[in-house]
Amino acid sequence: MITVIQLLCLYMATSCIEYLIHKYLMHRPTLSYAIFKEHTIDHHKTWFPSCDASPLETKESRINLRFEFRVLFLFCVFALPFSLFYFVGTIYNAILPLVWALVVWFAWSEIHEEMHFPKGRWFSRTRVFKFLHAWHCLHHKHQSKNLGIICIGADYLLGTAKTPSKDCLR
Repeated sequence: MITVIQLLCLYMATSCIEYLIHKYLMHRPTLSYAIFKEHTIDHHKTWFPSCDASPLETKESRINLRFEFRVLFLFCVFALPFSLFYFVGTIYNAILPLVWALVVWFAWSEIHEEMHFPKGRWFSRTRVFKFLHAWHCLHHKHQSKNLGIICIGADYLLGTAKTPSKDCLR
């Protein structure tokens, strides 16, 4: 049986992985200048200082809006140790981290794209999305803050959370 504790562990692990990749791979040129340039220079330049004003939808403005399919493979690689750890008697527990990886990959892409190019998807009207959108806009203004996009627990845990004010939640 899948427990709440298992889901919380997956959430926090995902949040920490997202945080570390965003902070050390996407915002620092030391590991990969190409990824740093594509994210910090191109994506942030297009969307700075506000992610409210959508530029014309061009190839350049769509940089880093969605995870590529190859990132799903990496998500599954990160999920494998959890699958082995969770395999405590049932196959369902072992499959959970892989399903979680698929859901996070898909949700991240859909939510991040909606933040920058609103299409009025059903979830964009929810309080959770409005909070995450304001949270993400603050990241574009303060790039060392709010490094999580959809899993934000690590920012609170590591002291980089900048909570949006109520007037930011539109």
